[in-house]
Amino acid sequence: MGLEGKMDAARSAADTLVDALRPGDRFALVSFDDEARVVSPGALYTGDAARLHALVAGLRDDGGTNLWDGLGAGHAELAEAAGAGARKVLLVSDGNANVGETEPGAFAALARGWAAGGVTVSAVGLGRDFNETLLEDVADAGGGTYRFVGDPDELPAVIADELQRTAETVARGLRVTLRAEGGAVLHEVYGWNESRAADGVQVDVGEIAAGQSRKIVVAVTVPTEEPGESPLLTADLRYVTLEGEHGEASAAAAATVVDDPAAVDASADRAATIDATRARAGEIARTAADSYRIGEPERAAGLLRSAARFVDNAARATGAPELVEASRNIAELEALGAAEGGAYAAKAASEAGRDFAR
Repeated sequence: MGLEGKMDAARSAADTLVDALRPGDRFALVSFDDEARVVSPGALYTGDAARLHALVAGLRDDGGTNLWDGLGAGHAELAEAAGAGARKVLLVSDGNANVGETEPGAFAALARGWAAGGVTVSAVGLGRDFNETLLEDVADAGGGTYRFVGDPDELPAVIADELQRTAETVARGLRVTLRAEGGAVLHEVYGWNESRAADGVQVDVGEIAAGQSRKIVVAVTVPTEEPGESPLLTADLRYVTLEGEHGEASAAAAATVVDDPAAVDASADRAATIDATRARAGEIARTAADSYRIGEPERAAGLLRSAARFVDNAARATGAPELVEASRNIAELEALGAAEGGAYAAKAASEAGRDFAR
């Protein structure tokens, strides 16, 4: 954290959190290097901002990256905060876990257990060296958000946005179960970690804030032997409110099979086309990120160019400005890979893929 001004940015971000606190909020601050330290124990905020700012000013970069103990210490400070309200561990790191537990699967399992108990985990990767796969898995399993911050100066704004989202959280533990109906086959869920279960394909969406929306785009094969309408998918949503009440909702989709190409073209839904285009482009971007990680930058660049062409075609067909922007973002990813190298570009491509799909 001592390089590229990252420690200064981390202190500034922590100050941003302190300035946003209001009476009734609970706040704890944990730092970690070779070991974890509770800088400020979890307690109700009483207006003692000056004391907290002084503690933030004393944060230093002193060694390795013990993510496991850092997370554990943060979670422990939430133990007395059970009940109504949003509870979140926000992990900010610039490094690979290299002290204590380092296996990504162990971190995901830990965060998944906490999410089941009402504690969300979000993660922010800072700079060039962190393990984005580990942080993404932690955020996905923990029901929170994942952000990549390449420029340390952007960190305070990212933290402020995360805090705002936390303050406006209305439900957590959102899980959608998708089931194919009427002979349809569900092949793929874009941009989300899915799990196959006896009752269908489960997608854990995590928390959601007031006014926020989430989309799940899936690839489905529709049987075409007989014309007419037939069931396609059912979706069951389950969630928990901040007061601990369980809720659920259901929806269904049907497909109409016709043999008239003009009717197919006329039925195209512009909003759905935009969402599907972004989701498919996002999946290509995530594949490009994998290619960057394993040292195949030319393949990654080729994938990004193909994604840009695909999005450009859809942008011309729909006239959608959001697709024009998406194409520009994809081109920027390719330029980033050429200028900064694959390890850095992989982080940006991975985050972009998530954002496009969700």
